[in-house]
Amino acid sequence: MERVEPKKEDREHAVRHIQAFFAEERDEELGQLAATLLYDFIARELGPLFYNEGLHAAQVLRWRAADSIDSDLDAAKRLPPAGRRGPG
Repeated sequence: MERVEPKKEDREHAVRHIQAFFAEERDEELGQLAATLLYDFIARELGPLFYNEGLHAAQVLRWRAADSIDSDLDAAKRLPPAGRRGPG
């Protein structure tokens, strides 16, 4: 399976958010290297959990869409006019 990698800008954005979180919530200054290492750990260890949840959510949407299409097709079915007989 192909590895999913975030864009460089998204990774940098996440690292800045990690640094901001530590500053605001823990009153600690986290350097660029430490924040990047923490990001890498989270991505490696927890990323698959979030990825799988995203896949599950996509599957649910697909199932709902398929059910909706099936309902629309059932509603579009036509019956032959009453009282008419087919060939035979």
